[in-house]
Amino acid sequence: MPTTADFETLFDLTHQGPPNTGWLAASAIALVLALATIAWRRRAGRAVGVSGFFAAAFGVVLGVTCLSVWDHHRLRVALHEGSVRVAEGVLQSHTVQHRAHYNFTSKRYDRSIAESFYVGPVAFGFIRDGSVAGFTNSGDRPLALVNGETLRLHYVEDTPGDFASRRIVRLERRRGAHPAAAAPRVGPTAARVEGR
Repeated sequence: MPTTADFETLFDLTHQGPPNTGWLAASAIALVLALATIAWRRRAGRAVGVSGFFAAAFGVVLGVTCLSVWDHHRLRVALHEGSVRVAEGVLQSHTVQHRAHYNFTSKRYDRSIAESFYVGPVAFGFIRDGSVAGFTNSGDRPLALVNGETLRLHYVEDTPGDFASRRIVRLERRRGAHPAAAAPRVGPTAARVEGR
């Protein structure tokens, strides 16, 4: 069995800050301002007006962003304490699907990218979305995962048996086993690389 030294870490949740912290700060400030406006209007004997609506709306936004920060913290604690599951094996059936769903409200298409694969016998699937904690392969430069390479995934399973609820908190690739890196270069770039 390969040791930890045989793997390189490609993603580790402990090196990722919590998502939505900008929304957390902005909604907290807006909620405080809305509540202060409500208090000022009541002291002045006026009706609450639209300040009540804004207080409720920013309260909901604050609650949702607090949940995402709590979720990030919960996953970090699980990784730190070692109460995560580990799947190690060959990457298989890796697929990336570009989806478009027509939104009748906005009269436009909402687009998303779904990614799924197996590591050994364990299935994983997620939507590429940087607003959730854990590995979702989102960002400007997603990792190139290639069928046949050996991976080790540390994950938390929120719903037993549901592959979409397996939250990857650490992703490691076996060193020197990346098939795309080992493939021979062909074409005009091969001469430039090999001719150095």
